[in-house]
Amino acid sequence: MDAIIHHDHGSRGIVNHGIPRGAPVLSVILNWNGAKTLSETVSQLVAQNDINHKVLVIDNGSTDGSVDCLPQEFPEAELVRLPDNLGFARGNNAVLDWQGWSEADWQNGWLFFSNNDVYYPPDTIQKLRAVGELHPDAVAIAPWIAYAEPSDRLWFGGGIVLSSIGFIGHKLLRHNYIGEEDGSVEATDYTTACSMLLPARYFRELRGFDQGFPHYCEDVDLSLRLKKTYHGNCYVLHRTLAFHRVSSSVTGSTFKYRKRTAAQIRLFTLHFGKNYFADLGVLGYNLASAIRGKGWQGMVATWQGWRDGLRGGGNAIEWEKPK
Repeated sequence: MDAIIHHDHGSRGIVNHGIPRGAPVLSVILNWNGAKTLSETVSQLVAQNDINHKVLVIDNGSTDGSVDCLPQEFPEAELVRLPDNLGFARGNNAVLDWQGWSEADWQNGWLFFSNNDVYYPPDTIQKLRAVGELHPDAVAIAPWIAYAEPSDRLWFGGGIVLSSIGFIGHKLLRHNYIGEEDGSVEATDYTTACSMLLPARYFRELRGFDQGFPHYCEDVDLSLRLKKTYHGNCYVLHRTLAFHRVSSSVTGSTFKYRKRTAAQIRLFTLHFGKNYFADLGVLGYNLASAIRGKGWQGMVATWQGWRDGLRGGGNAIEWEKPK
């Protein structure tokens, strides 16, 4: 295994998460109509060289038959079928009701959350687990995540939250990382649930993802709650261990701009209080992105999301049933 280099960015006191070496890992893949990508994601997680590792697929009411052959194709993977599309947070939180783990597993194990359109080398879990075992203050760990196409560009190199100006973003976005994978570890403002390892006990004690978020910012919110509650750090490993087909399930939708904008307003209100500069920053950054992506339709959707977030005042944002 490559050496892991620790960059100390000033942790606020070491808090031992208490997970022993070799503890169990449960990979949770939330699926919704992932017929084009799910099988490859499951196959690569099932094939991980970490011996104490299980894979659980939670199907969010798919209608494309993407999990119909899963029990025959991957009998070693567990499957939970939800009757409807419950959204990102509620879907992932179904793991809290899963009966396949013992109390000892929940107390001493790791959860690894993955999208259904991410591909992994066989040592992903092993390397992320090693980071967690070397850093007793780790509350969440993510690797560098590259685009599946082109695979020489990063999608996630760490998370940035600037509460004073209302900015949330990925560090090193679209950066060519080739030749820079040094295996070092640094603290990050948040980790993405696209590929994220965290202590199972912490996730259960915090009751999982906040279901008041509309598909965006659930992972940022969870990261901030983890750091505040357990006085620890989120870490990113400078090694590309995941390759993501970005937004494969929402391509072409303008509704995502509305949901993302509303979610960011709610996140800043919940964690940092009311800040008009942050509210305006959220509007400005999202308008720029939406206009580039969808023109006037994206602009309208962003404005609607900004209004939704301000009206919510930090409360749960209610949406129609996910389609």
